[in-house]
Amino acid sequence: MKIMKKRIAFISEHASPLATLGGVDSGGQNVYVAELPKQLVKLGYNVDIFTRKGYRFKGIATVFSKGQFFDEVIAFYRGVAGSKHTIKHIVSVNVHRVLEITSPAYDTGLSEEEVKQRWTTYWSEALQAFHHGGS
Repeated sequence: MKIMKKRIAFISEHASPLATLGGVDSGGQNVYVAELPKQLVKLGYNVDIFTRKGYRFKGIATVFSKGQFFDEVIAFYRGVAGSKHTIKHIVSVNVHRVLEITSPAYDTGLSEEEVKQRWTTYWSEALQAFHHGGS
């Protein structure tokens, strides 16, 4: 009888294990998403990491802490959005280029529906094997 390794679907709705640390949208959660699966593999698990699709933006950022633009944005968050948080700085980014970042699962050329079907089948078979003592 073939003994299957235990499978774990590691899902992160926010952080990517491929993000460059110190870059935009990266930090401690990215380290966690990258390192925990490595440790689980060392313990004998098969780990599949699923992250959201994302985008890489290239542009020039300007930080505002006073002035008309700052005052208008603060007025919006206080009035329309109802925010009561202290806002000390506002970052405005003039975006020059946007590139889609996708999980390696999308690098195969399959459509999104085909990728979903592939993973649905994969995890359904794993669950069935688990329930029938194949784990």
